[in-house]
Amino acid sequence: MQLSIDLPNSFELYNRETLLEDIQLGVALLFFSQKKVSIEKAAQIAKLSIFEFQKECKKIGIFVVNYSPADLENEVLALRKDLN
Repeated sequence: MQLSIDLPNSFELYNRETLLEDIQLGVALLFFSQKKVSIEKAAQIAKLSIFEFQKECKKIGIFVVNYSPADLENEVLALRKDLN
């Protein structure tokens, strides 16, 4: 899908490719933070690997893993059981 937006002339100072990359990343981060897309889809929108997208999330404080305290406790207990 392609979208078109009109920007003020002041944006002509920006490199077109850099601006496009920034917009794609911004949209991906927004959609992911609002739980509208998975991390895989967000990385695809941003044209990044999942690892690179995770680093971008970390830069602005978006949590990639969203465990509840109970879920985390269950995971820890399962891991301990597996290790024993």
